[in-house]
Amino acid sequence: MSAEDWDRLGQTPKFLQVDQKSGQVVVTDDAGHAQTLYLDGKKHDDKDDNGKKISSTKTDWQGDTLHAETKLEHGTKLTQSFSLSDDRKQLTVVSRLENSSLQGPVTVRRVFDLMGSTAAPASTQR
Repeated sequence: MSAEDWDRLGQTPKFLQVDQKSGQVVVTDDAGHAQTLYLDGKKHDDKDDNGKKISSTKTDWQGDTLHAETKLEHGTKLTQSFSLSDDRKQLTVVSRLENSSLQGPVTVRRVFDLMGSTAAPASTQR
């Protein structure tokens, strides 16, 4: 996992924009970093600018929760879950990072208040 990935995991975006398109969900943070999640349950490879595979992500629905599992370099696994509150006013994003070099998994839970087409952070727990 790169230093940039660690930095992004530790940051709390001011908002997220979530767009659902045909067969995919695109999550974009306030810095413009976009993540495309394909809803077909198949693995999709992410490549760097040179075409080198840097990760593989499989996304599926588990009940009302969108669940994405990404396998990164060096045996690192990032699991993300996206779920709406019962009143549909908050989006909770739980990110869990696992790697054998860590003493245990690192979990970051972020809660965003829904505001039209974007979600703003309500709180963060680590």
